[in-house]
Amino acid sequence: MMHSSLFIPEQPLSLLDTLEAAGEECWVVGGCVRDSLMGKTPSDWDMTTSATPQRMQQIFSDRSLLLAGVEHGTVGVIWDGKGYEITTYRVESGSGDHRHPDSLHFSSKIEDDLARRDLTINAMAYHPQRGLLDCFGGQQDLHDRVIRSVGPALLRFEEDALRILRALRFQAVLGFTVEEQTEQAIAQKAPLLDCISVERIWSELQKLLVAPFAHLALQGRREVWQVVLPEWQKAQGQDRLDTLPQDAFLRLIWLCCAADCSPVGAMKRLKCPRQQQQRAEVLWKLWQQPPQGIYPLRQALRRYGRGLVQDHLALCTAANEVDGQIKEQFARACDGCWSLSQLNINGKKLMDLGCPPGKEVGELLEQLLEECLQDRLENTPGQLEQAAKEWLKRRQG
Repeated sequence: MMHSSLFIPEQPLSLLDTLEAAGEECWVVGGCVRDSLMGKTPSDWDMTTSATPQRMQQIFSDRSLLLAGVEHGTVGVIWDGKGYEITTYRVESGSGDHRHPDSLHFSSKIEDDLARRDLTINAMAYHPQRGLLDCFGGQQDLHDRVIRSVGPALLRFEEDALRILRALRFQAVLGFTVEEQTEQAIAQKAPLLDCISVERIWSELQKLLVAPFAHLALQGRREVWQVVLPEWQKAQGQDRLDTLPQDAFLRLIWLCCAADCSPVGAMKRLKCPRQQQQRAEVLWKLWQQPPQGIYPLRQALRRYGRGLVQDHLALCTAANEVDGQIKEQFARACDGCWSLSQLNINGKKLMDLGCPPGKEVGELLEQLLEECLQDRLENTPGQLEQAAKEWLKRRQG
């Protein structure tokens, strides 16, 4: 499991070397160390340092800097066109809102900074000369595939209740087991999730839902879902998530449908985009009254479009309610003509045939489409023109 040395790319290594050459201490920290130890290529390289934000600004005065997080000790340094976050060692205390520390102090000891982090696997630092710094057994937990809080789990979740969902998200991503005391603290402190903004909750849930082991994080945990999404307390479909596309919104809809609850309320509470709420409304309607047969499927295609009907089919597949016949019917329905844009005739042609301009053109197009939907008419120019002529003749007669 342990690599004798971790590969640090040139840019973050140059930043680290620059700080060390200026007499400061600097380590790569957190997710990049965890991923490297697991043999993965990190997407970001975060660093932590003994340098204060003011000192970092002096050291990197020749660079473009991002200072949005400077109050919290974070300076972004642009190096070769990419931004890297470097944060001063911090000690945090108190958390009246169960999300943010009441006070924050800079420290000269990296051990203080690691001690404030959420999970052991995220609380490791690495230096190319000094090696791995692992004060809380994160490397062993990686080896044992365990999610464990840094220090007392009750305190960690009391400080920041969002860490509860972060722990579950890491379980969903990695497939690890949650250590017993951490699991107990999740259940005990779950009511504090009520203090967290829905935007932050949904941000974590989106990552969780599309992760490969989402079912592990979602099963049970009634105390969590009672606060976050009451609809999920009765959900039975967690183990079917992997049959669905990696679409967090669709997976949320599925879990609500599997619990026989409308997903619309959940989406409104989570402040999902209006477009996704409308999608949920349609899929819930189709879930309750599924179109069966080619003509009903074409009607649904005409009304809602191919994407939503495909989503409905995906939900039915997750529910084990799709057999070969239904798939064949869906394929046949899609192959046929189910929208005005697919008709092999247009308004100009109808007017050339003698149809008065205006609403009569629209009515005739709708009539021709309906005949095609029911397979009473083939969608060919010849058949459509003939049917249009007959319709116009009856209208004139």
